[in-house]
Amino acid sequence: MHNAAQRVRRLKQWLRDEAAFPPMSVVGCPEHAALAETVAARSITLVRDDQRLLPLRLGPDQRIAVVVPHLADLTPADTSSYVEHSLAEQVRRYYPSTIAVETSADPSRAEVDDLLARLSPTDVVVIGSVNACA
Repeated sequence: MHNAAQRVRRLKQWLRDEAAFPPMSVVGCPEHAALAETVAARSITLVRDDQRLLPLRLGPDQRIAVVVPHLADLTPADTSSYVEHSLAEQVRRYYPSTIAVETSADPSRAEVDDLLARLSPTDVVVIGSVNACA
């Protein structure tokens, strides 16, 4: 069995054992916050670049939009709602004309239409996700 599959299997087995979970009192403690920040920082992944568009090579007048989902807590131990998106800020370091656009995690058709209208004047759109399937 592949190493990654073995790790996933062990994790699933561990998750079934509620005795292995720490008490809920650790949620939000400094160590928990530090671990959450480390996990978030290490989780950034480029899914694909089939057209070899990266690194971006934009002219000074070109505009870039960074779209990110509104963060919400998905479980009692989740602290996502306390996290501030920084993807647009990081992109803005290289492209000052970057705009940040936040949308719901599961946008309605009307929200998508509004989003497309707001993004139409931009040259490049970067979409950040917390849970995407390719």
